Amino acid sequence: MPSDDPVRAETRNLRRVQLLVDTACAYAATGALSPEQIPRFVEDVKAAVLRVFPDKGTVFELLYRPRLERAASYCPLPT
Repeated sequence: MPSDDPVRAETRNLRRVQLLVDTACAYAATGALSPEQIPRFVEDVKAAVLRVFPDKGTVFELLYRPRLERAASYCPLPT
């Protein structure tokens, strides 16, 4: 198989997006973002995803935005 196989490239890009969103959700769930920062954070993640898959804005809105917003709304209890 050639190294520029489109299926392999698509799979690699999908893994990259999954890692990006997983990492962003983990960061958002730490409570490090203020409520005012959350919309900008989500838009920054969306911009990064759209750089990898420019035509997948609808997918981001349906799958990733709700997940990011749920993670960002989580606030750990103070110890």
